[in-house]
Amino acid sequence: MKSKMVRKLTALFVAGTMMAAIGTTAMAAENPTNLTITKELIKEANAYAPNTEFQFSIVPGTAGVTEDGMPITAGRDGGVSFADGNSVKFTDGVGQESMEQTLSLAVNNESFSAPGIYRYAVSEVEGNYEGVQYDATTKNFDVYVNSDGQVYAYTFTDAGAKDGKDDGVFTNKYDESTGLGDLKITK
Repeated sequence: MKSKMVRKLTALFVAGTMMAAIGTTAMAAENPTNLTITKELIKEANAYAPNTEFQFSIVPGTAGVTEDGMPITAGRDGGVSFADGNSVKFTDGVGQESMEQTLSLAVNNESFSAPGIYRYAVSEVEGNYEGVQYDATTKNFDVYVNSDGQVYAYTFTDAGAKDGKDDGVFTNKYDESTGLGDLKITK
């Protein structure tokens, strides 16, 4: 009886190990290195885009635990950075109510030597351009590292979202409701 149970447990363990190895190999083969975040500007159609740059920061996030109980480690310095600078600038835009630009993030495989989930906090640096409502959200960006120290996946996360993921979009408003409006002269 015990021998049958040992064989079943051994078979289950071997099958699980094989599934994990196959899944890890398939994901590691993708070898992700870049990701983009989106900066969206919403404004009145006939207004020019504000003459300012929108800057972002990436810092190691806060350690914690996933809903499944997996530990999350604060990100390593240099593990995630901006690929081509940390700012975007919109130009002209007359006739458009919504404008978008992307900003590339780079994940450095060399920064991770142990398996786990590493969290980073990505946010917009609040500026002081009159009429712009800056996006004050901080988005969690998680990097997944396998037992070989290889990055195999990453995503923006949002615990409040139905699927637990975030789209990585930062939105600003630039309109009358934020103090920008028509010039009125009265006598």
